[in-house]
Amino acid sequence: MDDSTDSLPRSVAGQSPAEYADAEGIRSSLLKQILITPAHYQFALQHPKETTPAMSLGTALHAALLEPAAFEAAFAVVPKVDRRTRDGKDQWLAFQTANAGKTLIPAADIEMIERLRAAVGRHARARALLERPGLAELSLYWTDADSGLRLKARPDRLLHEPRHILLEVKSTTRADVIHFQRRIVEFEYHVSLAMYRDGIRAVFGETAPAVFMVVEAETFEICLYEPDATMLREGERRFRQALITLARCLENDHWPGYQPDGVIEPISLPAWARNRTTDGTPTEY
Repeated sequence: MDDSTDSLPRSVAGQSPAEYADAEGIRSSLLKQILITPAHYQFALQHPKETTPAMSLGTALHAALLEPAAFEAAFAVVPKVDRRTRDGKDQWLAFQTANAGKTLIPAADIEMIERLRAAVGRHARARALLERPGLAELSLYWTDADSGLRLKARPDRLLHEPRHILLEVKSTTRADVIHFQRRIVEFEYHVSLAMYRDGIRAVFGETAPAVFMVVEAETFEICLYEPDATMLREGERRFRQALITLARCLENDHWPGYQPDGVIEPISLPAWARNRTTDGTPTEY
C-alpha cells in the first residue's frame, strides 16, 4: 500500500512514536478503555499517561529485539562519569553533543538487553522468526466500514515473505501458558490482536496469523504462543463491541460510568471465598 499520501487505508514506515501519537486515528490501548466503561475512555483520552523509566526500558528492549540497527541509531548508553569534576563535565558535554536527539538509557540496562539477545539466541524458533524479513512498528491507518471510525495500529513486527505474520512481543513475570492466559484476559491482548489483524486486512488484503513472543522479565525465558480460533473469535467480538459502543457514545455525546442510574447494587462474596472452612482453608469436595 502506498504510504506517501493521506488516503485510507495506508501504511507508513519509519514514523517516530511522537508522529504516530499525533496522527489521526483511535489506537487499541485507548479503544479498550471503553470496554471498561465509556467514562474510562474519556478519562484516558483526556489524561494520557506520562512515560515512566519502566516504559522507557520496555521501549529500549523492544527496539533492541525487533530493530537492532534502529536501536543503535535511536538509543545511547549513559556513560559512568563524575559530573562533579571538570573532566566529568567535559565528558558529559561531549556525550550529549554526540548523541543529540537520542533516547538515553542507563548503563545497567545494557546488561538486560544483552541477556534478552542471548535468550533469543537460545530459542531456535524465536530467532528464526526475528530473522525473517519484516517491518517493526509499521503504522497502519484505516476506516472501519461499519462504524465509520478512523483507526490506527502499530504492530510490534509484521513479518512477510511469503505471507504476513503478526508478531507481538510481550513481557511478563511468568511466561508459562497458565499465567500468560490470565494476562491475555486482564490486558485484553486478544482485542488488540483483533484490531491489528483488521488493519492488516484493510491495508494489505490479508488475514494474517499471529504469534505472541512472551519474554519472562527476570529469567528472560521465551515462550511462543499461537492464538487459537476461540481466542481470535472472542477478540474480534470484543473489538466489534468496543467500536459499536464508541460510535454510539460519540453520536449521543454520552459517556456513562459503572452505575449511570445511581442505583445501589447488592454485592456478595465470590464463590471461591464462600467455599472455605471456618479456619480459612478451602472446603473439600
